Amino acid sequence: MRPAGIVLAGGASRRFGGDKLAADLDGRSVLAHAVGGVTGVASPVVVVLAPEAAVPDLGPAVLVARDTEAFGGPLAGLLVGLEALVALPGGAPDTAILVGGDMPSLVPGVLALMADALARDPALGAVTLGIEPPTALPMAVRVALALPAVRSLLAADRRRLRGPLDLIPSAVIAAAEWRALDPDAATLRDIDTRSDLGPSPT
Repeated sequence: MRPAGIVLAGGASRRFGGDKLAADLDGRSVLAHAVGGVTGVASPVVVVLAPEAAVPDLGPAVLVARDTEAFGGPLAGLLVGLEALVALPGGAPDTAILVGGDMPSLVPGVLALMADALARDPALGAVTLGIEPPTALPMAVRVALALPAVRSLLAADRRRLRGPLDLIPSAVIAAAEWRALDPDAATLRDIDTRSDLGPSPT
């Protein structure tokens, strides 16, 4: 079974000075690039938007969910995405790949590598990529383990996106392994300021 995808797209874009996810990058929006990278390996894909955000045209295969509070942080967005998957007819997929809507250069092979690591070990709850300093995204999670962990963290007002890694069994894919598929680390590219819209590392 393919993993699902969750794209966090509810941020305020303060450093960018506008809606960075709608910004044009090589003829498509930044968000469309991120969604396209995930849909290469995941289905369904849930895009989590801010409560009042306009719904972009991302195609019929993409589901839209909304944060329950404006700019409540990415962990709150993850909760919304996981709950949307659980509410699907037939129940949630076993695993989900979590990315940011501002990550336009995702390499599908790297995302698939993360999902495969979860599939091989049913005891694992999350997988991240080996990089220094550690980053939260992308992350692959096992829905049944991640959902209660995220709920527990938010109930305690702990909002770090890497927080679930402290509560559920997790693994890190060594840099040498994932960089073999993505030598330029394009997967880690994100858009924070307008200068980040420069040439892609790929």
